[in-house]
Amino acid sequence: MAIKLDNYYDDQYDKGVKRISGLANTQIKQVNQNYDEQNATASANADKQILAGSNSYESAYNDNAVQRAINERQIRTSFANAGLSDSGLNATQLTAVELQKANADNKVTMQKNAFISNIRSQLQETIRQNNIQRNNEINTINNQKTADINALRNEQDKMKNEKVEEIIKNIASMTDPTLAAGYIKTVSKQYGIDPMTLAAYSPVVSKKSYKKYLESESYFTNRDGYKGTLNAVTGIDTTTGVGKTSAAKTIYSSAKQYKLDEGQIKKLCKAAGISYNDYQKYTTDDKNIFKRKEGYETTMSTVAGLDTTTASGQTVAAKQIKSAESQFKLTKTQVKKLCAAAGISYSDYQKFLKDGQIFKKREDSKKVSASTTKTTSKTGGGRGGKKQTTTGYKLDNNTGGGKKKTASEIVNGVLNKKGKNGKRYSALYFNTGDNYLRKVAAGDLYNQGKISKQEYDACKQVWK
Repeated sequence: MAIKLDNYYDDQYDKGVKRISGLANTQIKQVNQNYDEQNATASANADKQILAGSNSYESAYNDNAVQRAINERQIRTSFANAGLSDSGLNATQLTAVELQKANADNKVTMQKNAFISNIRSQLQETIRQNNIQRNNEINTINNQKTADINALRNEQDKMKNEKVEEIIKNIASMTDPTLAAGYIKTVSKQYGIDPMTLAAYSPVVSKKSYKKYLESESYFTNRDGYKGTLNAVTGIDTTTGVGKTSAAKTIYSSAKQYKLDEGQIKKLCKAAGISYNDYQKYTTDDKNIFKRKEGYETTMSTVAGLDTTTASGQTVAAKQIKSAESQFKLTKTQVKKLCAAAGISYSDYQKFLKDGQIFKKREDSKKVSASTTKTTSKTGGGRGGKKQTTTGYKLDNNTGGGKKKTASEIVNGVLNKKGKNGKRYSALYFNTGDNYLRKVAAGDLYNQGKISKQEYDACKQVWK
């Protein structure tokens, strides 16, 4: 694909031709003026010479007239002295005098005409020679004009070819796409070249990218910034909250610096292994989101594996949750989910925050109540016997001594059940904060016969 600079250099050529032609026309005008003045001077001089010569010949005419008068008078005097009267002889002699004068005048006239003719011939020759010289000088000027124009054409062609080579070399050597695109834009405007033709010679600017550059001159900077950021966040270990925070910080900094669009930011988040929603929270008002999520997930895994069937287990779980809530600034929802995974109620956790011995005290109270119940049963608490009540318990109306558990206690028992691998159900089936998913898991266990109808109903009641 050839680069054509015809428009630019043709314009330069036309200007040069106009300048050269103008100079030649001025010179020709001066030549004509010079020779016109010389011819006019020669003509004026010839007129003066003719006038002067004519005046000198007038005196010859006058001399002839005087001579005629003298001759006539002599004839008349001679005849008078001889006593002769006018006669034919006298008339003949006078006629001879007239003829003599006429002949003399004709001679003068011929001399005068010859003089004038010579002067005019000289003038015509002078003008002819002047015109020959005039034409020679004009031809010289025109020949020089033609030579100058041809030289200009050759010079313009040479400059055009050199400029084309220079432009191609410059574009091909540029490694910075922004500089290359800017050069292409400038050159295309200056020389009237199609920028897409120029882009074909660039190793870093394509036709497509040049169009994007025209839309935004920061396109290449943004593009390269995006690529650099993509490489950077891909190399960050985002399996930890610290890593995720570092990746989010890197993406946020690049987004501001390179004016990345939403699509680019989403791709960077995906490459970094963080969600776009979490990134948005990070950039607005939650700089600890990734640290908190990591702490939450770690705590979730820890408390889900604890045995909270005892007061000591419940206390350990509550301490873990409390520590995580404080360290990672967990939300209320997250704390509730941790409590559910640990098999303790959120209300009991709230009580634990005020009284760290709440679970031990409750367990001790149950032991005392259980002992009291056993004693009461021995003294008349059989079937059909008198109803007995003991603090912390409700006796079954039909059995007289059976304990009726609350739905939360039944669910707690389900969570603390263990599978074949020794892991509790809370870790195996209910390791989620979503109550809907928990109910679905409970339904599956009920269908498999792993929990009773009563336990399944309790799960549905608690996880509304």
